[in-house]
Amino acid sequence: MSRPARDRFVVPVVTAVRSGAWSGALAAVGIIAFAAYKLWQGLVGAPLVWQDSLSYQESAAHPLTSRALWAGPRAPVTPLLWKVTGTLTSYVVIQTAISILAWSALAVVVGLLARRGWPQLVAGGLVLGFAVTTPIVQWDRSVLSESLSLSLLALLFAAAITWARRPTWPRAAALVAVALVFAATRDTHIWVVAMLALALGAYAAWHTWRVAGPDRIRTLQRAVRASWVAALLAVVVLLTGYSSASANRTQQNIVNVYTARIFPYVERVDWFADHGMPDAGPLRALARAAKGVDGDAPIVGVDLGAPRFAALASWLRDDGASTYLEWLLTHPGYVVGEPLQRPERTFNNAQGHLVFYAAPDRTDVSLANTLLYPPWWAVLIAAVGAVAGAATTGRWRRPEWQMVALLGVLGVAHMLVAWHGDGMEVTRHASIGNVQIRLAVIVALGMLLPRLPRAEEEEAVSLRESR
Repeated sequence: MSRPARDRFVVPVVTAVRSGAWSGALAAVGIIAFAAYKLWQGLVGAPLVWQDSLSYQESAAHPLTSRALWAGPRAPVTPLLWKVTGTLTSYVVIQTAISILAWSALAVVVGLLARRGWPQLVAGGLVLGFAVTTPIVQWDRSVLSESLSLSLLALLFAAAITWARRPTWPRAAALVAVALVFAATRDTHIWVVAMLALALGAYAAWHTWRVAGPDRIRTLQRAVRASWVAALLAVVVLLTGYSSASANRTQQNIVNVYTARIFPYVERVDWFADHGMPDAGPLRALARAAKGVDGDAPIVGVDLGAPRFAALASWLRDDGASTYLEWLLTHPGYVVGEPLQRPERTFNNAQGHLVFYAAPDRTDVSLANTLLYPPWWAVLIAAVGAVAGAATTGRWRRPEWQMVALLGVLGVAHMLVAWHGDGMEVTRHASIGNVQIRLAVIVALGMLLPRLPRAEEEEAVSLRESR
């Protein structure tokens, strides 16, 4: 090959590599591979139907304008998806497609925080790699709310990061819209949105009070926009909270809590008896006789339909939740320590193994599971590393990093709310908060990758928004 001919071939390649123009093509290949794997795992076998699946189908049978659909025994989003799809296979296809779009969107958002080239690929790849771990992929085949919840969690991260980076009104609308659907998918999500609203309200109040310096106009604008988002999120909480409260959806969950964590322990029965719980005598006798079976914690199931426990059933319905909340507020050690007790104080929990809900004919990505969904001690080390890296590089000052850190902290609260909010299947119920914490750590680590210089970054953002 002559030198000019070789230069005509080599020079464009070298220029493309140096400029990072190749990263877009590789990113597209990665997203296509991700989508292919997700669809394969979602459709490789028959959809998985559980007891809760039947409940969602029953709710979906109500008319679209029915109160029983929007404020019934189930949060409305999953029944609405079943109403739209109508068959098991189409339900799985649609929720898998939603998952692909949601996680791909988050990967793009996180990737765009990094410099073009390998940093963007690594940042986006971390998100997609996390999204192919078994605790996320396994739910795509189940007719439940978990897959939708995880997809909406990814979209919540994407919308929150995008808004925090540049708090425009369209981005605020997108964040509030995602939060509304997220909160209407599972009742525990309402608490996450409520805590996010409180945090943004506190941010707005703090920066309004401390506004000063050359950037005071910009700071005040951010504070005002944060206060509006906080107010709109509070409206979301009121709407979805009304849907849950008016249907009394948490009633059975509260009974499950008493069954697993109150009735089997005499000293706790005594405390609740002192706070108005009737039938303490029979409950003490049941607590003394309670024993765990096959290594599980003891449970005391009470036939609340029996005449002798009519007073207890009435009290649980009217005062059980408020008294339990008083117990939590006055026993902070219980709030933190009870979930750590072993055997875990719950029932129907598959011995704490989330893989129980996964299809046996699945194909796992073992490397992703090992590296991106490690044991909790490794997550803690990674979180410390992310915070240390952000402090060293100054990334912690950036609003988008602060938003991710906030969502990670709220993930801990999310897990506690899910765990304390029900006494049954707590591993499954707390799995969304579990993912929320891990995802925050993954994204925070991705944000440590090399970025564009600030001036060039702002120019690139303005260019994208002008298109």
